[in-house]
Amino acid sequence: LPSPFDYAKQTRILIVHDLKRGDLNQLAAAYRALFLASGGGALGLFTAIARLRAVQRQIARPLADAGITLYSQHTDGLDTGTLVDIFRAEEDSCLLGTDAVRDGVDVPGRALRLIAFDRVPWPRPDIIHKARRTAFGGRAYDERLTRLKLRQAYGRLIRRADDHGVFVLLDPLPSRLLDAFPPEVTAERVGLAEAVATVKAFVGTGACGAGGCGGCRTRLSRHGSDALDLHCRDNVGRGVEAHAAVAFHKAGQFLLRFLLQPGVLRIVDCIGQSPALHVGAHPVGN
Repeated sequence: LPSPFDYAKQTRILIVHDLKRGDLNQLAAAYRALFLASGGGALGLFTAIARLRAVQRQIARPLADAGITLYSQHTDGLDTGTLVDIFRAEEDSCLLGTDAVRDGVDVPGRALRLIAFDRVPWPRPDIIHKARRTAFGGRAYDERLTRLKLRQAYGRLIRRADDHGVFVLLDPLPSRLLDAFPPEVTAERVGLAEAVATVKAFVGTGACGAGGCGGCRTRLSRHGSDALDLHCRDNVGRGVEAHAAVAFHKAGQFLLRFLLQPGVLRIVDCIGQSPALHVGAHPVGN
């Protein structure tokens, strides 16, 4: 069946070719520049947890200084579902993640307008994969899996007819794998500076403020200031709900860690054995 989406109009695909492979400083600088260009609403995907953590350490503060909140799988102590819920609720936040985020995110609207992938997602050469590779066609099998992962990542961008987004791969991609993307979209091989400029021009806007967010400005032009205020209040409400969920989750984790301390467990056990706490018992001294 043909897709209901106009991918050529709604998306851009950029393949950045001028980063030094293995240079974490360059990689972090690329993520920082792209996330700032989009004004948030960005998903950063990684094929290795170590690279994700290294980049997170370098870009969290600069993004915070620009008013952009960065969430991260493998560093924030929250489960993936909670992180995605927060990311979905906050239109201008950013999220870093690995396979589970790439395959399981469903974020329609401007909350996801940029995806940046650190490397071509080749399969990990573990024992199971090697056996399957031998049985199912060698390099052709690897390439089928890689196309599938690229297609899944790109597919996160467009979830409804009014979505727009940019997919950026920060690693050279062999031409034979370009068919992972819709045929009507031309993948552009560009330098990082051009990629940043394209992202800013295609999806970059400011966060909600005096002029309203991107969604507010659209609604303002169509429906007037009442719609702008309603949209802003809706965004703020969803953000408050998400932060309340995070606060509750963290409080629960803290309480659990506290109760699991050996000394606390002994105290709780003694209190539980106290006659004064049993039904029908009388406190000592009464």
